[in-house]
Amino acid sequence: MVNPDGVVLGNYRKNLQGKDMNRHFFADEKDNENNELCTEVELIKAYMKENLAEKKRLKLFLDIHAHSRKRSVFVYAPKPPDVQSITRIQHFSQLLEQNSPIFSQENCSYNNDQRKANCARLGIFNNYGLVDSYTVEASCWGFD
Repeated sequence: MVNPDGVVLGNYRKNLQGKDMNRHFFADEKDNENNELCTEVELIKAYMKENLAEKKRLKLFLDIHAHSRKRSVFVYAPKPPDVQSITRIQHFSQLLEQNSPIFSQENCSYNNDQRKANCARLGIFNNYGLVDSYTVEASCWGFD
């Protein structure tokens, strides 16, 4: 959990300063306000860079969120250009569906939507090349 300070105040997406860290995960790094207010994000990115520099194999990036509109549990993931990687990404959600009655494959989305370019899963995929980069969403309202 990267926003325990925000959660204590009742926020489920924002840190203590009211900044939605996921929406600013890969915002323009020249934006000093973003860097000052999203220390948690900067530490995660530094960890990623360090592990990549040391040639350590990162196998999975998993971002877990509550969802305020859709029901059930589902996955958002990038859409890589090659069929083999697409199959691997979709296999992850198929495993979740096989093992959980509240998982919804129907609600999953695999895309590289530019409106979400600064979010963690797409930033990790685009900037570090980690194909297995997911956001698992769990509904605030239950499951179908």
